[in-house]
Amino acid sequence: MLFTLATICGLSTEKTHGSPAAKPAPAAVVPAKAATAPPAYPVTSVIDGGTVEVTGADGARRRITVRGLRAPSVDACFGTESFAWAAETLIGTKVTPRTSSGEPPGTVGTTDADLILPDGTNYAVAALDGGYASYVAADTPGAPVPPLQRAERTARSAEAGLWGPPCHGNAGGTSPATSASP
Repeated sequence: MLFTLATICGLSTEKTHGSPAAKPAPAAVVPAKAATAPPAYPVTSVIDGGTVEVTGADGARRRITVRGLRAPSVDACFGTESFAWAAETLIGTKVTPRTSSGEPPGTVGTTDADLILPDGTNYAVAALDGGYASYVAADTPGAPVPPLQRAERTARSAEAGLWGPPCHGNAGGTSPATSASP
């Protein structure tokens, strides 16, 4: 009778020794497909404060023009300083280019993109904030316009970089050092 009661109630008549029966493992949770992070590219050369070359994992060089910037050429007022800062900031650094299409930079021609530094800073914002370049609205489809405008206003207010003497914002003119008559 005891056996019949145990069978009806689901109890075992066997004695268990040691630990209780292990619980079944929960069903495996399949994680959602993680978004693939855009590739970072090492900057191999700086053409000017707004144009760089990067090298892809395939070894191909890609030229990128930074959206929203107009950097002075090396022979223009504050051009040498702009170039030196860009080279120091970028060469050897891995940057993440963000194009308006979301595609990686192409291997033919020049790609317009935002450059995101390893710490998440937008290079254009940093360059504008330091007065190393001027903001260009026409070159910014898809670029973060308000942060770029604020960064340039900050530099202008502080007369930083090309906004101070002797340039006073004239990034297109020649440097006073190179335009002086002998």
